[in-house]
Amino acid sequence: MGKHISFSVIVTLLFFGLLSSADAETLTIGSATGQPGGTVVLPVTVDTPGNIAAAAFTITYNSTYITLTDVQSTFFDTFAHQWNELEPVPDPLPPTEVTVDGTTYTQPLLYHTNGGSTMIAAARVKAGETQHTLFTLHFTLSDTIPAGSYPIGISASVISNTDAGYPSGGEAVPVLIGAVEGESDPQLAYPTINATLVGGSIHIIVDSDGDGIDDSWEMSHFGNLTTCDASSDYDRDGYSDYQEYLNSRDGITDSNGDQFDPTFANAANGNGYQEPIWQPLPGTSWQIQLTGTLDTSYDVDVYDIDLFDTTTDQISALHAAGRKVICYFSAGTREDWRPDAGDFPAAVLGNDLPEWPGEKWLDIRAISTLAPIMQARMDLAVSKGCDGVDPDNVDGFTNDTGFPLTAEDQRTYNIWLAEQAHARGLAIGLKNDLSQVTDLLPYFEWAVNEECHQYDECDTLMPFINDAKPVFSIEYVGDPASFCPDLNQRGFSALKRDTSLATALRVDCANYQAAYLLPQNTWRQISLPAPPPGGSNTVVDILGPGMHGDYGVNWYVFYFNPATNSYSAPQATDPLVQGRGYWIIQLGNQPAYLQMPAGVGTTALGHQEQCPSASGCYEIPLATRADAIQWSMLGHALEIATNWSRCRIVTDSGPCSDSDGCSPTEATSLGIFLNQLWRYNGSGYEAINDRDASLPWFGFWGATLAQAHGLNPVLLVPFK
Repeated sequence: MGKHISFSVIVTLLFFGLLSSADAETLTIGSATGQPGGTVVLPVTVDTPGNIAAAAFTITYNSTYITLTDVQSTFFDTFAHQWNELEPVPDPLPPTEVTVDGTTYTQPLLYHTNGGSTMIAAARVKAGETQHTLFTLHFTLSDTIPAGSYPIGISASVISNTDAGYPSGGEAVPVLIGAVEGESDPQLAYPTINATLVGGSIHIIVDSDGDGIDDSWEMSHFGNLTTCDASSDYDRDGYSDYQEYLNSRDGITDSNGDQFDPTFANAANGNGYQEPIWQPLPGTSWQIQLTGTLDTSYDVDVYDIDLFDTTTDQISALHAAGRKVICYFSAGTREDWRPDAGDFPAAVLGNDLPEWPGEKWLDIRAISTLAPIMQARMDLAVSKGCDGVDPDNVDGFTNDTGFPLTAEDQRTYNIWLAEQAHARGLAIGLKNDLSQVTDLLPYFEWAVNEECHQYDECDTLMPFINDAKPVFSIEYVGDPASFCPDLNQRGFSALKRDTSLATALRVDCANYQAAYLLPQNTWRQISLPAPPPGGSNTVVDILGPGMHGDYGVNWYVFYFNPATNSYSAPQATDPLVQGRGYWIIQLGNQPAYLQMPAGVGTTALGHQEQCPSASGCYEIPLATRADAIQWSMLGHALEIATNWSRCRIVTDSGPCSDSDGCSPTEATSLGIFLNQLWRYNGSGYEAINDRDASLPWFGFWGATLAQAHGLNPVLLVPFK
């Protein structure tokens, strides 16, 4: 550093700082993550900045791969800014720049690099600054820096510059100097602050998807780079996947000593732990009944029932039968028959709902007025044992409410509802409000929609399915044949009901015979969702009735043969195989409508030890190849949707041969099967990831990995 330390303000403070001492302080260099060829910025911070007037220290780092390019500080600001902070402001102002050895400085901050160390010093003319960051250190990373953790050390600077008054043998200067306002004795005005020094680090990762998480960590836990990102929480334990990555990287455990694992909920009472919010998946079966005597006989995963009219005993009975319970209430209207109807002030009551006598819209802008009522309702849901809530009429801004509600008013209110539910451990669904699906998706665990098919609005709900969240859909009019195929193909959990939502009318699209709408002039991957009837198992018997024109002229089918790694076109009279994927295209100017012929059987299910469903699993043999990945075009062989994470890969020996088999994630980590399926959507391939649903009529690519060769792997697809 040489003569650079001769800035009068810095030298004075450093010398006087040797004469007395003050309270201790911790000076900490932060840590950051970077990639080869990139840049990182590390803060240098203190806990109590108000009494600091100067700092001097040395940092060390691996100069082979890391270069310090700049040191910046707003704490030790420019001379001009510091003079203008004084009271009164000096008149005339002192110099606003200093020239040393031909270099002009506009702030009392200097640094000097020698190999892998840099000495830094800076000063202020007065104490009292409030920001905790003293400096920011700007580093450039080499293109060839290997992955790993690189420490950034910090120590007291040792100066041997005799021109500045230091001994030739070197002397450590104080790291931090304080300032005592109003003290005239310079030996007491600038005391040394005893400093504890804490170094930082730069973690080098490969992060091709830009989520801040090392690709190798994502692959080791999930087998892909798409399941987790900077904000996701796969195991729903209150730690984001990114935080679990940081904790595991740094060797941190929770309060019970458990290692952080993004696929395993860390122990309750751990640092940051919260009870996970229930998150159903696409394909979840359901029943909704809001009036009449509750019928609990439906074999479904979820019941959506009235919060006020359903008793605690009824909810307990549903839980005992293995059902989850969603409790309905209106959050956007006042119903005059509810027990808390008298709690709504007249000022928040708007227009009547024409089709619902006794119901008025609410002024949702008055959250402070509505809050005690809605919070009490959610508290009631908790006390009754509801797993989630279904707040209705949360799209008032699109209706004639009698209030000038805006989209932002609605968004604010709906997010508030979601936050209140989550604060109580309740899941929550978004009812209708289609125009705000994209904005509200992160706050809600599912969507409940009425008549999206009737009004051609179902596309707006697909973000929920794409985010592995279910859409509970209701249609009130029309033949199920006109909407069930479309809703099933989308992965919705769809019902036909009457508007009273009593028990009289109920058609579950999941039990409706699976069908598939095939767009014209585009290749699609399909499979058979049920076994064909005896004697009617050929290409033209099964597919011909829904196609237009002649096979081989107006429409074509191909399958992939793993043994030869090539495509083949079956003859018109060849049988089709369940569990196999097929390419199909309809040429011409109209789409085709595929439906299994009358007399189809029920898919034969095995009750393998490793099958996760009591109803059984469909078994698909998987082809393998020695020392290589083997791709196969597989098919969804069931008439209902199945979540991919519930499938199991089983081998006859080796790592996936035990009583549980392997989940897709486990199979990937063991080199057996890739935890990602690929499906062509008409314009490109899309991934079916760990929490996505595979749907009826779906064909897709799957990859068996090299370690599976010789182990006779099979894929088990659970019925429910």
